[in-house]
Amino acid sequence: LWDRLEHLNLSSNVLEAESVAGLCSWLGQMKNLKVLHLRSCGLRDEDTELLAWALWRMRALHTLDISCNPIGREGMRHLAPALQGEISQRLECFIAGSTMLGNVGAELLAQLLQHCLSLKCLKVGNCLIGDEGMTSILSSLVNATALEELSLECNEFGRNTAEFLCTRILIPLRTLRRIDIRGFCVAAWEVINRQYDSGKLNHISHIFGHDETPDDATLEVS
Repeated sequence: LWDRLEHLNLSSNVLEAESVAGLCSWLGQMKNLKVLHLRSCGLRDEDTELLAWALWRMRALHTLDISCNPIGREGMRHLAPALQGEISQRLECFIAGSTMLGNVGAELLAQLLQHCLSLKCLKVGNCLIGDEGMTSILSSLVNATALEELSLECNEFGRNTAEFLCTRILIPLRTLRRIDIRGFCVAAWEVINRQYDSGKLNHISHIFGHDETPDDATLEVS
């Protein structure tokens, strides 16, 4: 029965170390699993080595959600290599919002994303990513011609990175339908809205945050 399971949602189940070990041993046998949600499971960097072992064996996986877990750069150092190869060619949705990737974790993630040509959805909002890390991620998406949804909200990058986002991703990738820019700094928000007002982003049906003036407390990054 379990080896035929295709969709598994374990979100909001807090996993202790022993539970993670048992879960990963089980996941490694699920050859037909296509969708795995592990949102808010309390996964830490030290848990990701076992998770990477399981993911490497899940050859049908195309959607992975690890959002709202305290996973940082060391965790991504384990996960990104495990998802490369055959899995990267099938990966359609990667959700890692509200984690602790930072710039280094973002650069490691970018090494994976450059191989994910079937990627339709990427969510990395609120991940402590600055200009350097975000530029790496955006550069890895230049050839992601299937991309439909991109969530970058509440990260700490400024005007130059926002210009790169517009000219290399938002305008040329005509498949994009949804993007989240909530919580952008004033400079980045102004760049996106200028392109929106010019009509160059008309193919994107939902731009969350374009009509909101950034809060006065929003960090200004030049």
